[in-house]
Amino acid sequence: MVHPQAQIYRASVSNAPATHSVSSTVAQPSTHPIGSFYPRAPEEWQGMLVDLEHQALCAESAQCGLAMACKGGRCAPCERDSECAKDELCVLDHCLIASSAHCKGRVDCSSNELCVLTGYSAGTRSNATMEARCLVLSGGDAQQEEEADGISADDPIVEAIVEAKDLMERARRAINEL
Repeated sequence: MVHPQAQIYRASVSNAPATHSVSSTVAQPSTHPIGSFYPRAPEEWQGMLVDLEHQALCAESAQCGLAMACKGGRCAPCERDSECAKDELCVLDHCLIASSAHCKGRVDCSSNELCVLTGYSAGTRSNATMEARCLVLSGGDAQQEEEADGISADDPIVEAIVEAKDLMERARRAINEL
């Protein structure tokens, strides 16, 4: 079976006037931004934000991966405990096993701490070993550019760490250069 998008592409090429270049028949990038993340209160930990572009179909929360809740037939970030599977609590937009939720937000921690998630784990729900814990806000001074031990902006590692909007803009420019 031919993929439906391949048929659309073939039809657009075959119907195109001979003077059109191949690049004029290539689909343009979506205007939908890469990485549409579910917003979290600014005073909360900003790690592990839920990407709203990747929401699987579901019938119940127990079917959702990435510790999400089933809302309206789609896996999505939770907002309240009742949206999570049995014996789970909603913590920072994720459903955690209740015994692993040592905090639910910054309000449950000391003034110099944030409630953070430990990360996804294997399994259907991706929350088997995930924990929420208060973590002390501490660390060294911010590294100055001249202290970066020879790492430059041209380094492949640095280039890989770009803002989603910047990445989308780069992709658009690259397509336009074709």
